[in-house]
Amino acid sequence: ALTMAQVASAFPTAGGLYHWASILGGRGFGWLTAWLNLIGLITVLGAINVGAYLFFVGACLPSLGVDAAAWSESQRQWLQVLGVVGITGSQAWINHRGIRLTSRLTDFSGVLILVVAVVLTVSLLVAAPSLDVSRIWRFTNYSGLPEGSPVWPRRSEEHTSELQSRQY
Repeated sequence: ALTMAQVASAFPTAGGLYHWASILGGRGFGWLTAWLNLIGLITVLGAINVGAYLFFVGACLPSLGVDAAAWSESQRQWLQVLGVVGITGSQAWINHRGIRLTSRLTDFSGVLILVVAVVLTVSLLVAAPSLDVSRIWRFTNYSGLPEGSPVWPRRSEEHTSELQSRQY
């Protein structure tokens, strides 16, 4: 543990990429690494925000009675630009407010993920037409198709007839 602590203390917690690029390759490589890292982060942020906007338009707007398919191409483009700018602006505002708000949002999202996972798990177990708990300790191949099919792993004909005889 002491050796691990000593090794970990040598690594910077921020700027590790360009710090080590500077040490290993010189200042030029450190500078280049920092800029490439920044460009990558900006690109990823933009891609995630575009994906969030498209998800919102496809999943939420129809349930609100909005038909996005009726928009013209120009309207779609401008609304996407405004939507992505709004998402990015809200992220910048939250980031600007400081670590307290960010930590509260992180805690909230962790609790939300846990609660939704538990609710979905319980809902699926309750809604299941049957529960075969013995599958936990029975090592039977329930995937693939009968012999002769191009799907792997294959299962035996005996197993196929067993599955077909079950009532679900």
